[in-house]
Amino acid sequence: MTTSLWKKPKFIMAFSLSLFCFFDAIFGKILDEIWLEKEFLPLDRSTSHLMAFNHGQEPYDWLFFLTVTYVGEALAVLTLLIAAGLWFYRRRMESLLFIGGFGVTGVSIVILKFLTDRVRPAGASLLHETSTSFPSGHAALSLFFFGFLAYLLSRRVRKKRYGVLVFAAGLAIAGLIGASRIYLNVHWLSDVLGGFALAAAFLSLCIGFLEMQNLHVSKSRHSA
Repeated sequence: MTTSLWKKPKFIMAFSLSLFCFFDAIFGKILDEIWLEKEFLPLDRSTSHLMAFNHGQEPYDWLFFLTVTYVGEALAVLTLLIAAGLWFYRRRMESLLFIGGFGVTGVSIVILKFLTDRVRPAGASLLHETSTSFPSGHAALSLFFFGFLAYLLSRRVRKKRYGVLVFAAGLAIAGLIGASRIYLNVHWLSDVLGGFALAAAFLSLCIGFLEMQNLHVSKSRHSA
């Protein structure tokens, strides 16, 4: 029964829209707290104070998370390269959704940072950030990038359990990049959570649209 539902475009569309609304509601709640109410989430200050206290205490941890956070700064170039490769191999829709979804997420981040104008946590001296704090661009873009890439790779894995592992690995990498922003004390916890929620909303739409397109192509081939 469940498998047959995934072969119905209306169900796929409804499911992806439901996910979009769910993550959008989470993002809206965070945005309401930090922008309209001008408040911090309960763990924002305590987490930031803890990270500031640990500053320089564990140099190997700092080196690790610095490396992880720098990975997040190369995602725009990697997106262009992968999208170009998909286009070359005639995966046109995948290419357009990859670069389009990444671009929309990036533009949304720029607009939101301008509107909220939130200050960053104090006490981070190893990194010099000039932009405002909310939402975390590293968190949002890494979740969309690794989430969409993991989805594409998981579709090419024959056994479903391996596909699930591939998708989970992509989300784990994105989670690690988001955690690095908190550990380095350049973002509040709510910045990272907001970035994840924003990207998850766009990712849900892109994957849902691609699932419907793949289903349409599959039916067309079967009919032929």
